[in-house]
Amino acid sequence: IATGSLRGLNPDQTLVLVNGKRRHKTALINSVSTLYNGSVGVDLNMIPSAAIARVEVLRDGAAAQYGSDAIAGVINIILNDKAEGGQISASTGRNFDRNDGRYVTLDANLGLPLGEKGFANLSYSYMDRGASNRAVPVADNFRLYPLLPGGMLDPREATIDRLITTNYGTMPQESNVFSVNAGYEVNDDLELYGFATFGQRTSVLNWTFRPATYLTALPEIYPNGFRARTTIFDDDYELTAGARGATAGWDWDLSSNYGTNISKWENDSLNASLGPSSPTHFYIGELSSAEWVNSLDVTRNFTLAGGGDLQVSFGGQHRWETYSIGQGDEASWIQGTYVRPPGQVAAGQILPPGAQASPGFRPEDEADIDRTNLNAYVELGWSPTERFFLGGALRYEYFDDAAGDTTIFKVNSRYEVNDWFAIRGSYNTGFRAPSLAQQVYSATTSQSRDVDGDGITETLRLKNFQVSSPEAIALGATPLTPETSKNISFGFTATPIRNFTLTVDAYQIDVADRIAVTTTFSPVDTRLSADGVTTIGQQIQKILVANGLPPETSGQYYTNAIDTRTRGLDVVATYRLATDAVGDFTFSAAYNRNKNEITGIIPNPPQLAALGDIVIF
Repeated sequence: IATGSLRGLNPDQTLVLVNGKRRHKTALINSVSTLYNGSVGVDLNMIPSAAIARVEVLRDGAAAQYGSDAIAGVINIILNDKAEGGQISASTGRNFDRNDGRYVTLDANLGLPLGEKGFANLSYSYMDRGASNRAVPVADNFRLYPLLPGGMLDPREATIDRLITTNYGTMPQESNVFSVNAGYEVNDDLELYGFATFGQRTSVLNWTFRPATYLTALPEIYPNGFRARTTIFDDDYELTAGARGATAGWDWDLSSNYGTNISKWENDSLNASLGPSSPTHFYIGELSSAEWVNSLDVTRNFTLAGGGDLQVSFGGQHRWETYSIGQGDEASWIQGTYVRPPGQVAAGQILPPGAQASPGFRPEDEADIDRTNLNAYVELGWSPTERFFLGGALRYEYFDDAAGDTTIFKVNSRYEVNDWFAIRGSYNTGFRAPSLAQQVYSATTSQSRDVDGDGITETLRLKNFQVSSPEAIALGATPLTPETSKNISFGFTATPIRNFTLTVDAYQIDVADRIAVTTTFSPVDTRLSADGVTTIGQQIQKILVANGLPPETSGQYYTNAIDTRTRGLDVVATYRLATDAVGDFTFSAAYNRNKNEITGIIPNPPQLAALGDIVIF
């Protein structure tokens, strides 16, 4: 997926709008990458690029104006509203060095009139991307087959393709995305509008090669080893309808939009614990996320008797969110009883359960939760003179879950020193309610981690624990609470010469109770525990097994772990050049520098302190 972020913060700390309306989030949570781990952003790839007329970016905290998530700022995608004409473009290519990474893209747009006062703009984007790989063959002394009796090498070592890593590059993906944007002017005081997007995408994740020497590579099924593969099928759509107009001097906008993302996973590998009878194709499960948003915004400009203008705006919003996890088929997660026969690798052992690389969602992983958010705001913008502006906003938010309620505010000002130079500044508080996915997501993957700090990575069956699960609570988990922020910025805009604009802004963003993933709790942790006899790993294994998990399971969960401070600088330069012969040009250059630091870490919960030298983050 493609997400957007601002000022060095997580993608879910930037609010994404489409035509000024809140866009729904993806069902996928970033639970693997160390970058932005735990974030749940908006998937921008589910909006056709041909549909986008322009992108507006507010680089400043705006939660008081727009609501939860706008800690770093707002990205507003404006859709094409042309009622005539169209365009179509296609491209293809591949990498020269290895003749891989083939891609094909197609973008089309068509504008149509709706009577004399309306429009319908249709767009379509297609993308087909093949895999690329920059790995090299493994060395000849890296065994891919077990030794024969007498310790001799298997003769297949000399003929097998030793380029066994095929996932060191881009992964295959294919997508079809559609959109429509429409509007109709009923009269001078009323306009009806609506827009919708629909996207389907298939993504393939090729995991690490399991050679025939691997514990779970059963020779009866894969005599030459195998590559586990996960295929993700995404369906994504959003529908918005609304009306805007003017009544008694007040401009108003009333809208309702519903969006959802459904992600279904399949896996090709095996469940070694089921032995040679294991299936090789599994249904892993389903993630589903949806948001229904109803909004009313009202605004009016007043010319004051004493001079100057006052813009008065207010509004309210109702938002209903849902998130669910559906379990996979039984063979994708079950623990079988197969024992390796004599003469094979790990003879006599019971093998790990579940499909390889991405075991199915288990019955205890299933979740189906929802919550309601109600919020209201008021915003004032005062211009006592043509050169001076002072603004302020106040917002109240209520969530019917553990996020509770909060009141936030913003003040901002701008002063034009002269015709080409202006200074500006703002101070605001903000918040981000924990996503539903962060509260209940639970899944198991294979990952490499250095658990005990000895510089050696171990391959783990790593499970994300639901925050409210017994095993997470036994390891110190508590209900998630909102992240809160304080944001101050100061800068200037300058137009020293015609058609050239320069903006410079410095900022500091303090985020408290930031949600992050904990340290890895693993049975392979060899450090001595608090009792001076057992290891920390043995103590963790005891806790996890007592809660019904396999003994080889490692785990982590999301918690309000840290406070952070981000300091940075935004510089944007723009030059516009109009020509009679070859059209108009806009040249832009941007620079951003951020410094992020952790200013606080929550105290170790008593459950972890009792284990020994292990910390929550």
